[in-house]
Amino acid sequence: MTPEMYKPTQRYLQRKSSSKHEVRKEEVLAIRNRFPEKIPVLIKKYHKETQLPPMDKSKFLVPNDITLSQFQTLIRQRMQMPKTQALYFLVNEKSMLSQSLTLGQVYAEYCGPNGYLNITYASQEVFGYPMDASIPSESITYRTEKRNQPVENVNLDISTSIALR
Repeated sequence: MTPEMYKPTQRYLQRKSSSKHEVRKEEVLAIRNRFPEKIPVLIKKYHKETQLPPMDKSKFLVPNDITLSQFQTLIRQRMQMPKTQALYFLVNEKSMLSQSLTLGQVYAEYCGPNGYLNITYASQEVFGYPMDASIPSESITYRTEKRNQPVENVNLDISTSIALR
């Protein structure tokens, strides 16, 4: 094989010479021109995250009318996460938004400088409360009262007690 076969292409040289930020801007422009109704999303794991698995890919092209909740369901399926494990999205690594917002609304307000919607995912452990804490479920009780019946104790498991903390 001759050295000419290994000559870098023009596209490679262009990417090598420009910054990653500029390349991503160009990618987004091309994507938005070709698919104006789609949102380019760049998703990554939070840097302190230890419980959740890494994603197999980081760039997604999603419809602008999909909600954050629907997108989160897609990500959960892709990561094969159990429904009991917590998953949180941070936009631009600092904003936790309502799950009922569409990605189009989020993109309009939080689009990154590179043109992508930057979403970071994390579990509950990142926010200071580990899911595997050794709180026995028997120690957490609620008292409920039914009409004309005696009061009874209701035991809660650890996943429902987190909201009470």
